[in-house]
Amino acid sequence: MARRATGSRAEAVRRAKELRAAREAQRARLDDQIETQTAALLSAVLDAERVRERAQVTAQKALADGEASAAEFERQAASSVRALRELNLTNAEISDLCGLSVGALRGLLAQTRAGASADADGDGDGEAA
Repeated sequence: MARRATGSRAEAVRRAKELRAAREAQRARLDDQIETQTAALLSAVLDAERVRERAQVTAQKALADGEASAAEFERQAASSVRALRELNLTNAEISDLCGLSVGALRGLLAQTRAGASADADGDGDGEAA
């Protein structure tokens, strides 16, 4: 009888080891899947960040180029305001004619004056005076 108990004990231990091995294999597969999906998640997040950073740089360059192009038109507008002022029109009259606020007209004149003095000081567009 002791021999049979020993045999069934050995069988139970063997079976427990098999179950533990199966459980550990399942855990290892789950860990592998978690690692794979975590890596995919982090890779996608980093890719999205890189795309946004490149887009931000592109947008900033486009805005800077647009501002530089707009500055020339603002200089032309300010020149026209000065020409109208030389024809004895007031800012209020120019405002009524053009539909711009008096503040916008003053802003145009102030911006171009500031740009002109910066150019005269050598701080403008980088060209030699």
